[in-house]
Amino acid sequence: MMRARRKWEEIGREILTKVLDAVDYWCQYVSGDPPSECYAAHADMGLYELAEMYMESTYGPTRRDLVLLKRMPKSVYEKLEAKLVAELERLAAEMREEEEEEEAEEEEML
Repeated sequence: MMRARRKWEEIGREILTKVLDAVDYWCQYVSGDPPSECYAAHADMGLYELAEMYMESTYGPTRRDLVLLKRMPKSVYEKLEAKLVAELERLAAEMREEEEEEEAEEEEML
């Protein structure tokens, strides 16, 4: 039983990494919105929803990953989703700080 749970956690971490990589690519290079706003908006979405949204994108999860998310034990899924939200909120805060620093530097130059 423990071995199966560890395997699900390993699979889940791989999928989570793919989702975070896809969101990161989108927020940094594609969206056009300030990265802080982009990350914050994604933090309001669920893991499966984001996996589906970015499926087959440059760094995103695969169709198989979506099937695995549906079959994953609820406790593992909820743990991954909490990690997803925490990481996206951390990134949003980090980007907000960088954006504020850039604004302050621009003001000093004027």
